[in-house]
Amino acid sequence: MSRLDSASRSLFALEELAARDTLLTRLSPLAKLLSVLFYLAVTLSFPQTALSGLLGMAIYPCLLYPLGDLPMRRALGDFRFLLPVPLFLGLVPALFGKFSILLLAVLVLKSLLAFLAVFLLAASTGIYELSAALARLHAPRLFTTVLLLSYRYLFVLLREGDQLADAYALRAPGKKAVSPRNFASMIGQLLLRSIDRAELIYESMKLRGFSGVMPGYRNAKRGGIASFLFLLLSLAYCLLFRLLPVFERFGGLLS
Repeated sequence: MSRLDSASRSLFALEELAARDTLLTRLSPLAKLLSVLFYLAVTLSFPQTALSGLLGMAIYPCLLYPLGDLPMRRALGDFRFLLPVPLFLGLVPALFGKFSILLLAVLVLKSLLAFLAVFLLAASTGIYELSAALARLHAPRLFTTVLLLSYRYLFVLLREGDQLADAYALRAPGKKAVSPRNFASMIGQLLLRSIDRAELIYESMKLRGFSGVMPGYRNAKRGGIASFLFLLLSLAYCLLFRLLPVFERFGGLLS
């Protein structure tokens, strides 16, 4: 299986996770979106030395992943592709003699928690309900429409790229990767195919009455008592660990 085909399967698997019937998928998309946005803001607002506070924020995904029956192991496996970024940022101060293992640990933990939160939102909501939640927050209509179309036809783009890679492999047996000399031409061919496909899709949508608004917003889930309580508990949880040194006080009670 090629990398492009594997990426397409991973995206489709997220939609399959969001289509299941779990406690987390039953909640309002707007409540989940606001909760995750607030969680991200609070997590990223911790100082560079606040490792204990971030450990408290780590309990949040550990509680919600079982609630939504989501694969934590898979999310951690996907994070390995982003791990070099916080590692690089944490090791840059070492070039100036200011390396700190605590700073490196905080950067990696912040990145991990942010990724787990975004994965949680994507795997429990789905792109259509997420776009509906953004529309209820009065996000620009152009943004939500482009988001939906980009995600919907990303699979088509990956399939086109996979076909180009297979054609190159048949014409260059024994080579494991595309040579730099041919890489630019392949990217150009993929761009031309994408432009042609986009024109055909737009003309087909206009013939079917497309007016700039994607369908599906009217069928989005509305918030109920459970969604409202989930949002309140999420906000309270984040504020608790951000404003109070919970672990330090708990350790003082035990000592």
